[in-house]
Amino acid sequence: MHSCSHCGDTCKSENIKINDHYFCCNGCKTVFQLLNDNDLCDYYGDETNPGIKINKVYTEKFNILDEIESKFILFQNSTITKAKFTLPQIHCSSCIWLLEHLNRLNENIISSEVNFQQKNITISFNNDTNLKEIAILLSSIGYEPRLDESLENKKSESKTLIYKIGVAGFCFGNIMLFSFPEYFGLTDENFSSFFSWLSFFLSLPVLLYSGVDYLKNAILGIKQKQINMDIPIALGIITLFVRSTSEIITETGSGYFDSLSGLVFFLLVGKWFQAKTYESLSFERTYKSYFPLSVSVATESGNVTTKLEDLKIGDEIIIRNQEIIPADAILKKGKGILDYSFVTGESDLIEVDENAKLYAGGRHKGQEITIILTHKPDNSYLTQLWNKSTKETSEKTVSKIADDVSHYFTITVLGITLVTFIYWFFVDYSLVWNAVSAVLIVACPCALALTIPFTLGNSIRFLGRNGIYLKNATILEKLSKIDHIVFDKTGTLTKAGSKNITYHPITKSEDEISPIVKSIVKHSSHPLSVAIANTIHEESDTSLSSFEEVSGLGLKCKMGDNKIFIGNSSIKNETKDKTLGSKVSIEINDELVGFYSLTSNIREGLKNELEELNTNYSLSLISGDNNREDKEIFTYLNIENRKYNLSPKDKLEHIKTIQNNNKKVVMVGDGLNDAGALMQSDVGIAVSDDVNYFVPACDVILNANSLNTLSKLMKYSKISMNIIWSGFILSFMYNIVGLSFAVTGSLSPVIAAILMPLSSITIVAFTSLSTRYYYKKIFTSYT
Repeated sequence: MHSCSHCGDTCKSENIKINDHYFCCNGCKTVFQLLNDNDLCDYYGDETNPGIKINKVYTEKFNILDEIESKFILFQNSTITKAKFTLPQIHCSSCIWLLEHLNRLNENIISSEVNFQQKNITISFNNDTNLKEIAILLSSIGYEPRLDESLENKKSESKTLIYKIGVAGFCFGNIMLFSFPEYFGLTDENFSSFFSWLSFFLSLPVLLYSGVDYLKNAILGIKQKQINMDIPIALGIITLFVRSTSEIITETGSGYFDSLSGLVFFLLVGKWFQAKTYESLSFERTYKSYFPLSVSVATESGNVTTKLEDLKIGDEIIIRNQEIIPADAILKKGKGILDYSFVTGESDLIEVDENAKLYAGGRHKGQEITIILTHKPDNSYLTQLWNKSTKETSEKTVSKIADDVSHYFTITVLGITLVTFIYWFFVDYSLVWNAVSAVLIVACPCALALTIPFTLGNSIRFLGRNGIYLKNATILEKLSKIDHIVFDKTGTLTKAGSKNITYHPITKSEDEISPIVKSIVKHSSHPLSVAIANTIHEESDTSLSSFEEVSGLGLKCKMGDNKIFIGNSSIKNETKDKTLGSKVSIEINDELVGFYSLTSNIREGLKNELEELNTNYSLSLISGDNNREDKEIFTYLNIENRKYNLSPKDKLEHIKTIQNNNKKVVMVGDGLNDAGALMQSDVGIAVSDDVNYFVPACDVILNANSLNTLSKLMKYSKISMNIIWSGFILSFMYNIVGLSFAVTGSLSPVIAAILMPLSSITIVAFTSLSTRYYYKKIFTSYT
C-alpha cells in the first residue's frame, strides 16, 4: 500500500495517482496538482506529507459572505481590499509557506501574511476578485476559513479549559480518596482491587478528555517530524496510564492513577494560570497604554483632547495633517487626502469627499478635517499594523536561542529517559517505571519558554506607565546592544511649543500676516507650526483651496488666487543679524514678505541626561536647521559630533555611515522629517509632545516629558536581558536537580507532577518580581 503524497494517509486504491505520486482521494490529488502546476511543491519542504486532508468543498456555505463580509474586511477602496480570516488548520511551517504564496495561485491576490500563534491570515487582493472566491480558494487547498468569527469563540475555548480542569480535579480528588486505604494499609485484597478498578475508570475521562490535547499535539509533532514540548508530557501521561493499567490487570499493584490525574490537573492549572497572565499582559499592553494616542473631539463647548478608550461611536474627531485615523469613520467636513500605505503597503494618495468612508490606520495629508466615528477605536488593530516589521536581520536573538534550546532540551530528555530505562531494567527492574515516569514528568522546558515573554511583557508594561511605548518585545533586546545615539534637534532636544518667536516684517506687517499664517499652520502638527500657531491668538477661518506639507521644506498652499509658502525659503534673506536663530520665511506669490525668528529652549534636565549618556555611548546631533544657535545652546550639552542643514535623505545617509562602522544606532527624532532615519536606525525613537501624533516609522514612542529618562531606558533594557539569562539558569537548575532525583527512582511521580507547574509559576514569579523591583529602583531612585 502507498501513502498519500499530500496528507500521508494510507491509499486504499492505486488508481488515484499522478506519475509516481499516489493519493488517498481526489481532493488531495487536486491540491497536489494545483501546487505542482504553480511551481509550489516547495510547500512540502523538508517535512514528510505536511498537507491537510481535503474534504469536499461545499461552496454554497460561503454565499453568506455577501451579507457578513464587513466582519472580515479591514480596509477597502475602489481597487484594493484587505481582509482577515481565521484558519484553524494551520499547524506547521509548510502551512505558513503555502499561505504566504497565495498570489501564485490567484493573480488577483497582492499579498498574504500569516499569524501562526493566532492561526489567522491577512490577505490583500485587488477587486477583480471577491471575498467569497478567496474563501473558496483557501478551502480548496485545505484551509477552510472559520466564519463564526466572534469573541464567543475565545470565550468557548476558555470555558473548555475550565471544564477540563474541573473534570481532572474531580477525578483526581476521588482517586486520592480511593487510594487513602492503600496508602495506610487499611484494606484487604478484594477492596484494594475494587478501588483500583474504580480509579481506572475515573482516569479514562482524564486521559481521553482533559489530557487529550497533549496527546494530539505530540502525535502531530511526530507526524511532522518536529520535536515539541508536548512529546515528553504525552510520554509521561501514557507511561503512567499503561504502567498503572498493567499493574491492576496483573494484580501486582494498585497503579498510579492518582499521579496521572494529578499530573494532568496541575498541568491544566498551570496552563490556565499562564493564559490568564498573558491575557492580562496583552490587554494592558495593546489597549490601555500601548500608544500615547488621544484625539481632539469637537464638542459644543470647543475641542477637547480625549483618550482613545473614551471615544464613542458618533464622536466628531478633528484630524490634522499627518495624523492617523484612529477608527473607521465617515468624513463630515473637509477634503480628505489619505495615505493608506500603513495599511496596504500602497503609497498612492486617495482623495475622498464628504460622506465618504474612512478606515482606521490611514494617515491624513492635507488641511484639517472633521470625521464621525462609525466604530470604536481598536488599538490592537493599530498594534498589528505597527508591528509589521520592514527591517530584516539575520542576527541570533535571545528568542531564537530559546527556541533552539527548547528543541534540543526535549531531545536530551528523551535520551536521559532511554538511558534511565536501560540502567534500571538491568539493575533493579522494580524501579524502572518509577524512574522513567518521574524523568518524563519532572523534565519540562515550559519554564524556559516562559522566561522571555513574561520578562519582556512586564518590562514593556512598566515602561508604558512612564511614557515609554515600545513597538514589540524584541526592541528591548535591540536597545541592550546599542553603542551610538543620534539626536535630532528641533522638536527633540528643543521644546516644540516653547520657542522665543519674533516676526520680522519685510513688505507686510504682523497684523497683515498673522491671520493668513494662522489659517495655514493650524493644519500642521510640525513642532514649528505648533509653536507659531500658539503665538497667534486671534482665530481665522479663511479657507484654503490646497494644502501640502513637504518634509524638510515647509507648507505650500493656495488661498484664493495667492500661492503661499511657509518654511525654509530659497529666497535670499537680507538680514545680517546672526543672533536671530532659526528662521521661518513667509512667501506670497514667490515674494518674501517677512519671516519669523525662533530661538529654541532646551528641554529641562537634558544637560544632566546627556552627560549620563556620554559615559556609555557615542552621541551625535543632526539637524535640518542652521547652526546659529549652536554657541548659545548646544556647546554646553557636550555633543561634539554635530551636523546641520541636513535634508531628510541626508539624515538617513548619516545613519547608514555610522552603521557601516559596525555601530548599533538609536535615532531619536520627532518623527516628521526624521521618518527615513528612524526606519534606517537599529532602533528608532520618536519624541512626541502632542500625544495625538502617532509615528508608524518608529520602534519606540517617547512622551517628550520622558526624554530625560532615556539613559534609564537603556539601563533597564540591559537589566531585562540579564533577568532573562538568570531565568534560563534558574530553569536549568530546577531541571538538573529534578532529573538527578528522578533518575535514581527516588522521586514519586505525583511529586514530579506537582513540581512541573510549580517550576513555571516560580519563573513567572521571579521574572515579574525582578522586572518590578528594577523598574522601581531605576525609575524612582536611580539618578
